[in-house]
Amino acid sequence: MQGTKLSAYLLIATGVLHNAIGFIISAPVLGDIASEGFFNTVVMQHDRNAAFWFLFSGFALILMGLLLLELRRIPRTFAWALLTLNIIGVVIMPVSGLWLVLPQAVYMLRQNVGKRLVSI
Repeated sequence: MQGTKLSAYLLIATGVLHNAIGFIISAPVLGDIASEGFFNTVVMQHDRNAAFWFLFSGFALILMGLLLLELRRIPRTFAWALLTLNIIGVVIMPVSGLWLVLPQAVYMLRQNVGKRLVSI
């Protein structure tokens, strides 16, 4: 497996893990949302907002990984943006799973030394 394909699979796995945890810890809240019919059920309730954004970000990680699998090359700006966002996230919320993505972003950048693009 080439190094940058590994990055794609790791992002997908991180997103799947993130959502598995999200579905488990948010099951009661998700049940409430479902019982109310989903539409406009996450207005100003913090527990529902947290569950929604937790799952939404997990799906975003999965989509990013799937996109990387389809690209022939990963733009260096993607790795820098991923690293920057996760550093900000870790500073704001150090007790979180954001630490899982930091080494992935660093790995993408290391694969990218001296190149404009990373080959997949």
